[in-house]
Amino acid sequence: MNLDIVMIEQLDPTGRLVTYRVTPVGDGGRVVIDRVRDINLGVRDAEASDIGNVRIYNSARCEISHSVCKLASFRADPNVPLFSIRIEHMGIPVGKSSEAHGGVYGFLLPVGWQCRTLYVSDPYDKTQADDAMKKQFRRNVLWDPDTQSQVVEIDLESRRGSFSFVLGCSASLVRADPPGTVYVEAQECANTVSACCEKLKYLDRDARGQLLDRISQGANWLHLKPNVYGLGLDLNKILGDMVARFQRKTHD
Repeated sequence: MNLDIVMIEQLDPTGRLVTYRVTPVGDGGRVVIDRVRDINLGVRDAEASDIGNVRIYNSARCEISHSVCKLASFRADPNVPLFSIRIEHMGIPVGKSSEAHGGVYGFLLPVGWQCRTLYVSDPYDKTQADDAMKKQFRRNVLWDPDTQSQVVEIDLESRRGSFSFVLGCSASLVRADPPGTVYVEAQECANTVSACCEKLKYLDRDARGQLLDRISQGANWLHLKPNVYGLGLDLNKILGDMVARFQRKTHD
C-alpha cells in the first residue's frame, strides 16, 4: 500500500497511550507498507521498520513522530480487570480519495485484553448525543489467539482530504473473564503484531501462556519503538530470554 499517513496507537492497562505518526518526507512521497499478517516476517531489508501491525518498507524516507499521553477518558473498574476509553482524532490529513490518497490507523489493545464494546463514530454527526449511536465508520477487528493480541484497523479515506473519528471501547482481561463473556466480533488471525509473532513460535504452550500472563500484567513492557520488532526493547529482551531458556531445555 502507498499511503499519505500511517497512525499506530498502543494502549496499556493503565491508560497510557503511545502514538506513532508516519508521513513521507517531501512532496509527492508516499509511505509504503504492508500489514504484517499479509507477509512473511522473516524476509526483510535494512530499510524496513515494523511498528505494531504494519511493516514500513521505506522508513528511511519517512518522518516517524512519537507521542505519549495518559488518557483522561480512561476509566478502570476497581474490582475486575476492565476498562473503558474514548479517543478523538480530528482533521487527520489524508488527501482526497478521488486522487488515490489515504491512510491507515491501527489501535493495539494491551496484550491479553479484548473489546467487549466498540464504536468508531463520525464526530460531525449531530443527530445523536451518544457517540455509540452516531454514524459508524467501517473497522476491522482482529484477534490472534496465539499471541493474545487484538488490533482495530481503520482505513482513512476522505473526499475532503481530512479524516476525523472517535474511537471508544470497553475491554477486559480474557484470562480473568468468566466463561461465556461476550466480546466484540473479531476475525481470528495469525501474526497480528510483529513483535510477538516470530519469537513466540519457539515456545511451547505452557511457556507461551506464562509469558503472555506476565506481559498482560506489565504495563511498562509494551512501549512501541520502530525498528525493534514493533513493540519495544524490554519485551524483546523478555521474549529472547525465554526463547533461549526453552531452547537450552530442549537441547538438554
